[in-house]
Amino acid sequence: MSEFHYPGGELDDFARARNWKAYWMAQVRPFLGTRVLEVGAGIGANTVLLCNANVESWVCLEPDAKLAARLRERIAASAFASRVTVRESTIQGIDASQWFDTVIYVDVLEHIEDDASELRDAASLLTAGGRVIVLSPAHQWLY
Repeated sequence: MSEFHYPGGELDDFARARNWKAYWMAQVRPFLGTRVLEVGAGIGANTVLLCNANVESWVCLEPDAKLAARLRERIAASAFASRVTVRESTIQGIDASQWFDTVIYVDVLEHIEDDASELRDAASLLTAGGRVIVLSPAHQWLY
């Protein structure tokens, strides 16, 4: 995989946005399956809040090596560490034989140049009845 570096610093700021996270997580949680693929997991702030006892496996993809290292540390300290796998990769690094009930993008898809192709790749990894969940900024000025 080519080296990827995320230049932003807002991940730590958004990790502390408790009210906002509580709101959107309440909207998303009912649609999570038992096998989840999280694309662009960052530092894992969303992972540790969304992952729950109903999840059998959760795969976090993070292409930035420094963020992936922080993500691994956060996951190792979480209650669900045995169910979560961190991969320094993008969705293109997922074997087509792997299947997920849910593929989730939280403030990530707007950073991917070919988002239509990305969503096709995500859909190809879903089980029957699976879901792709996308949360992205509503206004260009937020991006």
